[in-house]
Amino acid sequence: MAEIAYVDESYDEKVFVMSALVIPDHSWRAAFTHLQNYRRYLKQKFGIFTSKEFHATEFVAGRVE
Repeated sequence: MAEIAYVDESYDEKVFVMSALVIPDHSWRAAFTHLQNYRRYLKQKFGIFTSKEFHATEFVAGRVE
């Protein structure tokens, strides 16, 4: 069984954080479809375009344009 991993780093002047998401390759299509649906929900509910990259700290703080 193979896995797909996504690793990301976020930081500011005070904090540096690395996170990772690892899923089995056979679950990739379902996970990607779920993510696409969630992004469509964010567009419908909050007007955040699916092409817009946003960071959780901005989203939670209400700074996403």
